[in-house]
Amino acid sequence: MKELDFVEVTVEKEKYAREGVHKGMQGTILDPRNINGQWLVYFADPVTGADTIGIPIKEEDLKLIWEAPERKVGVTVLFLSENEKYSRQGITNGMFGVICEQCQDENYWNVKFILNDGTEKIVPVYYNDMSPIRDDEVEAYRQEVEKALKRRQKS
Repeated sequence: MKELDFVEVTVEKEKYAREGVHKGMQGTILDPRNINGQWLVYFADPVTGADTIGIPIKEEDLKLIWEAPERKVGVTVLFLSENEKYSRQGITNGMFGVICEQCQDENYWNVKFILNDGTEKIVPVYYNDMSPIRDDEVEAYRQEVEKALKRRQKS
């Protein structure tokens, strides 16, 4: 298991129940560290959908539901930032790119984007400004981004 994996709690334990977490609940690992055999898992509030409960859960008490892709060379990413430092370079929220290499600063990856004019541009991207996509899900993500852009254009 790793950060951003989607998991399910497989046991009912008092220490989890005190925090509002019960067997069958599903959440996301939101910390890259496994500390003493435990992952920090966040669960959505059933009313708002916001991540509100974050507790350490033993790995043995979790079942992997969906494995998040890793950031590594060759992986397709969805760019998720509206930061001006990127937009000045023609890189905007919702663009897709492919990781080329990790930069010396391990928080950044060089990502190749295809700009609107068809040219390629390699830009160092902060790791939290992109989301890696599994190969089997790239097309579904592209369709969702296209729908969102069309909705935005109509507004």
